[in-house]
Amino acid sequence: MKRTFKKSLFAILIANSVVPSLLIAQTATFEFGQGQVDAYTTVPSAVNPDPFANNIIPGTRTPFTTITFDTPFQSTPNVFTMTPEFAGADDPCTLRIENVSTTSFDVTCLEPLNEDRASPDIPFEYIAVQGNGDNPVMIDVPLADGSGNTTFVTNCQFIQPGEFSFNPPIRFNSFNPNIPPPFSSPPAVITQVQTTFAQVPFPNPQNEPIFLDVRVLDVTSNEIDVRLETAQSSTDGFFTGERVCYLATEANGCQSLDFGSLGGPTQPIPFQAVQTGNVITGHDDGACVSVPFENGCFDSSPIALAKQTTSNDTADGGWLRRCSVSDAAATFIYDEDRVQDTERSHTTAEAISVLAFGLDDTTPVTLSSAKVSLRGRKARFSWETTAETFHLGFNLWGETSEGWVQLNNRLIAGNGADTDKPQSYRQTRRLSREQRDEISQFGISSVD
Repeated sequence: MKRTFKKSLFAILIANSVVPSLLIAQTATFEFGQGQVDAYTTVPSAVNPDPFANNIIPGTRTPFTTITFDTPFQSTPNVFTMTPEFAGADDPCTLRIENVSTTSFDVTCLEPLNEDRASPDIPFEYIAVQGNGDNPVMIDVPLADGSGNTTFVTNCQFIQPGEFSFNPPIRFNSFNPNIPPPFSSPPAVITQVQTTFAQVPFPNPQNEPIFLDVRVLDVTSNEIDVRLETAQSSTDGFFTGERVCYLATEANGCQSLDFGSLGGPTQPIPFQAVQTGNVITGHDDGACVSVPFENGCFDSSPIALAKQTTSNDTADGGWLRRCSVSDAAATFIYDEDRVQDTERSHTTAEAISVLAFGLDDTTPVTLSSAKVSLRGRKARFSWETTAETFHLGFNLWGETSEGWVQLNNRLIAGNGADTDKPQSYRQTRRLSREQRDEISQFGISSVD
């Protein structure tokens, strides 16, 4: 029996929308927000006829999208991303970044060479934090009630390739063991590969990056021990390491942070760091696993990044992806590639850390009315605004059991980048049969 849902407009500036990044200082110390990996199609990979060479040759290099920071950093920041999964973008892929500078970074959702190496537009979330090369940076953010600080620590290290390569753990303070660590217990910590030095072995005229992610072996109050994770992808000729960064903080309950003292917004920003137990299972093992936030911590969907902090199944690698996020919880799965087999199961559960930052309530658009109607497979959106400030346009969304799905391929341009005159919009989107049956509510988001 076909399931039916009541169709209604859910919200304006909804969960998972492309939101303006939140700047935390005039010369940036923190910046967190959402960008988009542009859709791409590459020339397919080919099997190398030389039996002594690497088996797969990339046709063209996977393209990267440039994300520009709102305000330049004084020195190169450490950048962290969250790989999403949603309907239409669920092939194995992991977000990789390169060319990180004081003003921007490049990003793509890299697929293994045996996949179709094509992708739709993928919205994603990121955090950029002021770095200091390969030296620890400690940032104390005051609590809004004046009762103390929340300490964030970030650092990077060049990680050599290979499971058994010598890579000393990255300390949270410095390489001086006499300096006490900033944490009394293992913190919540996220990680990110910052470079694409490791390339697919010769012949590779396009300099295609090797498919890899970060593998965390252990986290203590003093340090984090990591390796480079290639899952089931071939590591033949993998002789070059990568620069890996972390961002760590105590896993406390909901807090209200005062970024105003760092030159940021005067309104307190809600924040929560969560460290789970071994609860996250694989793509083929059932529904995405929910990680709840403290009740009432967030009024709307936060910027929520997470990474795995265990490697319990040493024979079966993988990486974390986020399925959805709301003001109450974020949901995650553990994904795997399909290089040596077709399954994406990971039955030995893993632990993860989640860092979630709320956003202030100011928006670039004042909405006066909005509605959506369905006729067959056509969804007709109409909305009106009374003011638009530093505004680029809109995206249309539908919520399914897999999370929010963007319904437009290109940004719907606003009628005025900075206007206080009423504006009217009408858009029609033809849904797939699956979307028509599964979408329970619709949303419109603003992009500045």
